[in-house]
Amino acid sequence: EFGIGGVLDSALTVVAYLYDMGFRKFQMGYASALGYIVFLVIYGILIFKEAGYFEAHFLNIRSYLTYCIPLIPMMWFLWINNMADRYVIGYFFGPKEVGIYAACYSISYFVIGVFTSPILVVVQPVVAMSWNKGDKEMARRIINRSIKYSLFFMIPCIVGFTLMAEPVISAITTKDFLGGLIIIPFVLTGYLFYVIAALTENVILLFKKT
Repeated sequence: EFGIGGVLDSALTVVAYLYDMGFRKFQMGYASALGYIVFLVIYGILIFKEAGYFEAHFLNIRSYLTYCIPLIPMMWFLWINNMADRYVIGYFFGPKEVGIYAACYSISYFVIGVFTSPILVVVQPVVAMSWNKGDKEMARRIINRSIKYSLFFMIPCIVGFTLMAEPVISAITTKDFLGGLIIIPFVLTGYLFYVIAALTENVILLFKKT
């Protein structure tokens, strides 16, 4: 039997297996969960190679918990926020409209994320490193410049993709999805405010005012 991994899947790799389960057998949940597990394993190996063995110290556990516990509900609220819009649309308009909304939302998120994700990933560790070295002025300057650069890239992106959304959506999907064009400027603008908030929250984290 010749499968995606060759004869009897003798050359099957993890990536090919994930593709086969997710996009050929349509077991999206299983493929997604397995993908996260693979990511965590690789990430853990990289951390171990960089940091090596370490010992846990519990002398400052109270300050650690005081700092991190207030941040835990934030992830719950983000999850609720990401799901609530689809739930409301599905409740009032049905699954078809949820699919149209999700497609346009995901494409908009991807387009603007190409420009902003590298900034969000890099800024926090660089700011923290400057802060730990006592160079608070450099940390402040990095945050300010990050906001300026994000606005520099995102504002033209919002305007440009809003104007070009129809041919892009038509090329990627079908004409049935063009009804979701109206949400694109709102999604892009909302993500603009999200990025600014994510950058400025570094100040709260550095001052430990969680």
